Formats: sequence, structure tokens, C-alpha cells
Amino acid sequence: MKPRPLSLVCAATLLAFLPGCGTFSSSPKAETTPSAPALPDPPAPAVVVIPVVPVPEAPVPVLVPAPAPAVPAASPTLIAFQGQWKYTLSPEGYEGDWKGADFADSAWSEGKTPIGFGDDEMGTILDNSGTAKIISLRARKTFEVPAPASYSNLRIRIMRDDGIVVYLNGSEIVRDNLPAGALKAASLAPKAISGEAEREYIDLPLPAEKLVAGKNVIALALHQNRATSSDMWFDIELTGEVK
Repeated sequence: MKPRPLSLVCAATLLAFLPGCGTFSSSPKAETTPSAPALPDPPAPAVVVIPVVPVPEAPVPVLVPAPAPAVPAASPTLIAFQGQWKYTLSPEGYEGDWKGADFADSAWSEGKTPIGFGDDEMGTILDNSGTAKIISLRARKTFEVPAPASYSNLRIRIMRDDGIVVYLNGSEIVRDNLPAGALKAASLAPKAISGEAEREYIDLPLPAEKLVAGKNVIALALHQNRATSSDMWFDIELTGEVK
């Protein structure tokens, strides 16, 4: 009988026990996958240099102020309320020339307006407590005008109790609540001024032509309605309108 050839299994078993023979693994050898070639590093990004072009600065706007509105003509005060006046209660010289700028009034008293009595708001209080009651008083106030031609008009405001006559540089400019014609120190005002009427102004425009360059004077005479009147006083303001 012919011997049969060894099967692969038997041959493998036999080889395992033969000296010098290595072990035989029946498992198939794992195939080695070749590694992929290394990729080169990506190139560095190109640096683009953009030149800086200087931008001219915008011009700074120049603010031009709007033209100022027209300023109305000024009205400077030539004589203010509550001012200093020269005054006298004496009847002597009443009919003389005491109204002009050249009259010497240094012997007269001086006080702040309102000048009078019978009211708590007096700047100068006159004493009428004696038996000889005050019937009238005279007063003067000088002021300087360097350029009278610069004035277009004047305005006078008067507070009085009771009757008053006012002169500017010797010329009569206002007569209120006094009889017409020549006056005497004992002349009386036709009516009494009382109540709210005592706080009402006589407000009148005057021509500026009566002013003179240099020294000017306002003079006045104030008269009672009766000798037993309980109050008597005055105050005056004079303003000028500049051309």
C-alpha cells in the first residue's frame, strides 16, 4: 500500500516538535500598510504692505458771530430818584432869581429825596411840628452835561404832594396843581393830593434844546393845599434819550 501524503495540518504539527524548527503560526501574517508620504509645510502667507497715505485734515470751521441786534438808544439818567438836593423852607427871596445855574445856594440845607414829612418813606424828614406850619419849600439840583447836542429828548418824572412848579436852567417846564401867573411863598395849591394819587408820577417829555454844555440845574417850588395838611413831599427823575 502506498503512503498517503501529510496534510498541511499534520505537517505543521510535526514541525512544531522537530528540533530547530520554529513555531509555525497558522494565522496569516498581517500586511503592513505603507505610510503616506509627509506633506510639505504650507507656505507662509504673503505679507502685503499697504502704503499709508496721509489724509489731509479737514479745515477747522471758523465761526463767524451773527451781527448783534440793534441796540436801542440809551437813556442815561441825569437826575435820579432818591438823590441829594439843596432846599430851603425860608420864604425870603422866593420872588428873586433862585432858579438859574448861577444862583449861590450854599446857605441852603441839603438832603436826600423824598424830602418832606407825613410819610415813613422820606429820605429827609422836615419838622412841621411848630406853630408856623410849612406852606412851601424850594429846592435845587445841579448836573453836568458835556455834550447836550447828543440828546434828542428828555423825560421828567415827578412825585409831589400837593402842587409843584419846575424850572430847567431858569425856564419853567412843568406846573401842576398851582395857579397860573406869579407865585408867592404863601400861595396854596388848589386841591389836595392824597391816597393813590400821591404815588402817581407826572411823566412828561421835554425838549433837549433846554440843556446847555456844562452845568445845568433843575429848580422847583412845592406848595401845600392848606397850612394844616398832614403831609408834603417831592421826588424827581430826569433822563435823556441819546441820538
